[in-house]
Amino acid sequence: MRVLKVSLLNYLKSLKYIFTPLGILSLCLIIGLSIAIPGIINSVKSLVNSVAQTFGGYEVDWDAVSGEFTNFLLKQDWSDLSTTVANLMNKNYLIASFTEIIQNLFPTIQIDVATVVALINQTIAEVVAYILLILVFIILGFILGFTITRQQVKNDLVKRKLWKAIVFSIVDIIISLLVLYGIVKVLMSDSPVKALFIILIILAALAFSLFEGWLVHGVKRVKLTKVLNIWNILALILSDIIVVGMAALTIFLVSLAKLPAVTVVIGLSVITITIAVVFANAEAYVYYLANDVWFKKESKKLEKKLKEQQQ
Repeated sequence: MRVLKVSLLNYLKSLKYIFTPLGILSLCLIIGLSIAIPGIINSVKSLVNSVAQTFGGYEVDWDAVSGEFTNFLLKQDWSDLSTTVANLMNKNYLIASFTEIIQNLFPTIQIDVATVVALINQTIAEVVAYILLILVFIILGFILGFTITRQQVKNDLVKRKLWKAIVFSIVDIIISLLVLYGIVKVLMSDSPVKALFIILIILAALAFSLFEGWLVHGVKRVKLTKVLNIWNILALILSDIIVVGMAALTIFLVSLAKLPAVTVVIGLSVITITIAVVFANAEAYVYYLANDVWFKKESKKLEKKLKEQQQ
C-alpha cells in the first residue's frame, strides 16, 4: 500500500520541523510574559501601596509581599492548566485571594473589606488584562507556528508553482471551512445516524483532496482513476489514523515526565506537525505517484531509444 508507506514516511520526515512551532510559540510566550509580568508586578505594588496609605501609611515589607504573591501562584494546581487559568481570570476568586493576602500583610490594622475590594477591583482588571494578553500571544504563536510549519512541510513534500500554490491554498481554506461547517451542522442535528454523515463528509473531503492533488500534479502524467479510487481513500484514512495515533503516543510519553508546561508546548508542536502532514498527505501521494509514473515512462522511452541506436 503505497499511500500508507508515503504517508508514514512523510510524517517521520516532517518531524525535523518540530522545533519550528516550538520556537515560534516560545518566542511569542516570552514576549507576552516580558510585557505581562512587569505589568502585574507594578499593579500589585500599586495595590499594596494604596492599602498601606489608605489605612494609615504603614511601612510595606516588599519581601513579605513577594512571598505572599509567590505562595498564591505556587498553590495553584499547575497540573490542571485549564482550571488554573480559569481561576486566575475569575474576578471573585482573585478578590477573595487578594483580600486574604492583604490581611496577611497587615494583620494589625482593622481592614474595611468594602474599601479593600474597591482598591482591589482596579488591580484585578489589570491582572486579568495581562493574563489575556499572555493567552493572545500563545494563540498568536500557535497560529504563526502552524502556518509557517505547514508551509515548510508542504514545500518539503510537494513542489507547486506559485500561482497554483495561491489558488489551491484559497480552495483548501474554503473546503476546510465547508467540512467544518458540515460536521458542526451534523453534530447539532437530531439525526440518529450522525456518525455515518460525518464519515461521508470525511470521505468526500479526502476524495476531493486526491482530485485536487491530481489537478495540481497528475494531469497528463497519471490517470485520474489511478489516483481517485476507494482503495486510496481508505488507505489515506488508515494512514491518517496511524499518524494521529503516533502523535497521541508521543504526547502521552512526554506527559509521563509530569511536567505540564513541557507537555503542552511539545504537544502543540507535535499536533502542528501532525495536522500539517495529514493535510498534505493526499497531495504528497499524488505528487509521488505522478513523478514515479513519469520517470518510468521516461526510462522506457530512453531504453527504447538506446535499443534503436544499438540496432
